[in-house]
Amino acid sequence: MFSSDKPPVSMLLDALQRVIVPIIHAHSLGIAVKSDDGNKTYESRMESAAQQLVIALDSFVKSLICSQLVEEDRKEFPDRIPELRPPDAATSLTEAYDSTPAILSIIPAPPWKPRLLRLAIDEARHRIFNKIPIRLLAFSSNRSDIKLLERNQIWDLVLSLLEVNFNEEVMDRLVTDGNEDSVVDQFISRYVRYATLSHTWIPGTRGEVTYIDWKNGTFDTSSPGYQKLAHFCRVSAVDHRITLGWMDTICINKESSTELDESIRSMYKWYHDADICITYLSQTQELDQMHSDVWFTRGWTLQELLAPRCTKFYRSNWSMISPKCIDDRNELSIAQEIEGGSTITPSELDKFRKSSDRIPISRRMQWAANRQVTREEDTAYSLMGIFDISLSIAYGEGAERAFFRLVKKILRSTKRNSLDVVNWGSGFNDEAEGRYTSDHPSALIPSSPRNYVWRTTENLIWFPPAVPITLTHLGLHLSVLLMPAVLTEYSPAQIHQYNPIGEYFAVTSVIDMIDHRDSENGRKTFKLLDKALKSRNNNANARESEYPTATYQRTFGVLNFSEQEKTLFLPDGCTCFAVCLYPRFHSGNFERMPTSKAVSFPLRRLQGRGDSGYVPKSELAKHGMELVTMYL
Repeated sequence: MFSSDKPPVSMLLDALQRVIVPIIHAHSLGIAVKSDDGNKTYESRMESAAQQLVIALDSFVKSLICSQLVEEDRKEFPDRIPELRPPDAATSLTEAYDSTPAILSIIPAPPWKPRLLRLAIDEARHRIFNKIPIRLLAFSSNRSDIKLLERNQIWDLVLSLLEVNFNEEVMDRLVTDGNEDSVVDQFISRYVRYATLSHTWIPGTRGEVTYIDWKNGTFDTSSPGYQKLAHFCRVSAVDHRITLGWMDTICINKESSTELDESIRSMYKWYHDADICITYLSQTQELDQMHSDVWFTRGWTLQELLAPRCTKFYRSNWSMISPKCIDDRNELSIAQEIEGGSTITPSELDKFRKSSDRIPISRRMQWAANRQVTREEDTAYSLMGIFDISLSIAYGEGAERAFFRLVKKILRSTKRNSLDVVNWGSGFNDEAEGRYTSDHPSALIPSSPRNYVWRTTENLIWFPPAVPITLTHLGLHLSVLLMPAVLTEYSPAQIHQYNPIGEYFAVTSVIDMIDHRDSENGRKTFKLLDKALKSRNNNANARESEYPTATYQRTFGVLNFSEQEKTLFLPDGCTCFAVCLYPRFHSGNFERMPTSKAVSFPLRRLQGRGDSGYVPKSELAKHGMELVTMYL
């Protein structure tokens, strides 16, 4: 609304600003704005009129302001009013946009905006400067006039579109009790929609178009990289009616360490918040080839598979693999190809999209185990969003240190299953030696996601720790329930003969030991909490041949139990996760013995002793157990 006591000139200026300038903004960027009938755009109906208005408005504003200035102000006028070049008949609206900021700077702001419009503007500003990527591509459906816009330019564009398309009467009708925010959100969402591209980089000098290439104009429009960019813009606009897009090659200035840091930390969120993720499979012509595409081997594409709310897969010729499906990950045939390429089952994919915590940490690590990256630190950096943590970016620190910082952050989280990060193995044969060695102080933290290939697949129950788990220069400080064990033969006659010290007993499955101090490496089976332990301890001087089922003993440290002030909780029949330990000489502490695979076993209780899993701490010794706090 405009005040009736205003001078006609001011009313005219208000009207021009509210109606004309937004249209100029929208069209100058090549963004199509739907008309009410949905059949024509403002661009097709008003291009000629808008050009004439730009010229007329330029002349009118200069004349109007000059006539009202006093003589001394008139002398300063050339400095205050920028020179505006009126576009001629051949000038495009994109060129006309170059003078629009100058026009806006001399038109007074309207004194009043409807409340809902003000709310929409505030929310849109917050999204643009806090939620969307640093810069976006803006384009039209015919791929012409592709622009790379910074956040402030995106804000100018969106503000114009909001003002020109706001209908107070319609908005007021939509608002009912309690839904004002959703109405505003729905209104602005159409103007901040953007698509993301997931792809693998093209190697070679004629590869991708980078941010620096674009800014300097040093790119070849016939190059494979530019053709990929142009096709991405085309399918976004034509197939999905989205005219803003983000792709990492051109939208990140990698020469700015600050911007690179923000982009890497935010990338998962940007993929998640996008309206759609267009995934380009450069080696896929047919559906049954999809699982073998190189896209499934790269480190960064894991989060690009998991994060988006909606994904469409495109063949190498830029045709949709499944045109009828809204989200291709819900298509059974495509989900099976995804499993073949990533090992992620349709069930796991569905659970993760509902809540990442539904997938064990060790399993998420396993997804990344065999993926490759160009910069070694990206093995860790590419997993930040998948574990909902943030790390500072420090290229040059090395892959192992970066991964150690990632695991350290996971352990610091308050989530109950954070200790599942220790569910890994050292691998087999020649692989094991290198993968167990590590520069960091904890034997519970591996050197890379590769170790999680050998996680246990048993269904583990983890409990929140009674005290915070801390990582020091001595290792991981935590509570451990010690259960001694003796070696036994892996035979039905042996493993089903139980003679427990107390009420609890367990037998491990076959364990591949990697004892670098012992020549007896190989596959071994142990009985835990067995009376043979006491026999051996009471006959320390006896020859080992007299005790064929107890040739030597080890201690297993169980980590997944619940500790309270006076009791421990061990659910009957639960699967225990444990690490194999042997004592450090003359220290009273333990050292972890590496095993090829993670160790787990079911803990059982003698029949007729009740089904309660609560064990008083005072009775642990009776069962052969010991609760200690140690560094590992």
